[in-house]
Amino acid sequence: MPKSSFVVIATLPRGSSGSSVVRMSRPSTAQILVQLRSAVTANAQASALRLLRDDIVGHEQKKEECVRRGAIPLVLRSLQGPWPLKRTSVGPDGEEPVGAGTSNPGWDARLQATIIIGSLAYGEWSPLISVHIPHG
Repeated sequence: MPKSSFVVIATLPRGSSGSSVVRMSRPSTAQILVQLRSAVTANAQASALRLLRDDIVGHEQKKEECVRRGAIPLVLRSLQGPWPLKRTSVGPDGEEPVGAGTSNPGWDARLQATIIIGSLAYGEWSPLISVHIPHG
């Protein structure tokens, strides 16, 4: 399973007494889309979709970049496949335990894809979505 593309750089400030400063850089939208495009497992797909979700939610310019770089067909591809997927984390009463999250990578990928489409639809750039969704 591919790891996320976060880079952690630890540096010591000048005159440091042993304390360090840690900076984290996030992958670019282009890098995330490459990761999503090359995902061959449900885990890799869910991981890339989670990064994309975090990249665009609340950021109008990132949404525009995402759409212009062709993310819509990639995200929609995540919604294809046999239905229904079943959650694998179920308690003895048939309910999902509180805080269990989604333990089925296919389910998680579809959840992330749905959140992304909803976020893209709720924003200044929503008219771009209809242009990039394949019809027919």
